[in-house]
Amino acid sequence: MRVWATLALAWPCVAVQDAFVIPRLVHARAQLELARECRVAMGGLEGGARARARAIAVSAYRAVGEYFPASSAAATEADFRAAELLRAGGDFAAAAAGFRRVAGRSGGGVLAARARLEAGHLLRRDERLLEALAVCGSLALDPRTPRRERRLGSLWSARLLAQLGHAAAARAIWSGLARRGGDPLLSIRAFDDWGVSLADEGDLEAAAGVLHRCRERLAGRAAERTELGRRIRRALERMRLVPRLVRGVRERRAWAVPYLVQRAHPG
Repeated sequence: MRVWATLALAWPCVAVQDAFVIPRLVHARAQLELARECRVAMGGLEGGARARARAIAVSAYRAVGEYFPASSAAATEADFRAAELLRAGGDFAAAAAGFRRVAGRSGGGVLAARARLEAGHLLRRDERLLEALAVCGSLALDPRTPRRERRLGSLWSARLLAQLGHAAAARAIWSGLARRGGDPLLSIRAFDDWGVSLADEGDLEAAAGVLHRCRERLAGRAAERTELGRRIRRALERMRLVPRLVRGVRERRAWAVPYLVQRAHPG
């Protein structure tokens, strides 16, 4: 299959309305594999060559659904990957349209849920926070959404609420996510956001308490000699809350010392 991808990049492909003519293969999975190889062939390219290779890969992914519309799973994955490539290339409007198309597919499963989340991220990037909140909130509340993606919708809903000035509502969501079972890495992210929010409001004691609860809750999983255990340890080490607490303590001391000196020598 790499031969097809190499030829696609080497040939002076015929461009039709910013798309490249992609050869039709025998079935949808082979067509999807061709698109993957076109994406892999982008590796190491720069500038105009990389942009051209990305355009070919996008066309190759789009060809999956065009040639095999009845192969829903392959077409859904292809549309999602094409949208990812468009986003990476800076074409955010086309990427958003692609993610919305995937999100609207019936039976899209995890990819449809992820597409909704990615569409929300693009809205957030454009500072359309209320629209992004509506997308993430609907994802979090949709019972058809897979559990992990539903929790990610909740996590990002909380972050958007905080950006919109609703810190208490955001912390209520973070604390709920942090205390539930499930994905330990997502729980760490929720603990981290929760604690940083408290530290930003000056409640360093409460923030330190959140950090303690996080470490206590994840201690057993972090001690596992598995790949997941390693990832949990790394996530705990990289929490933003730790340096935020250190900075908060320093700021408090910097404020307190002159204040105490003034109290001691009022004259």
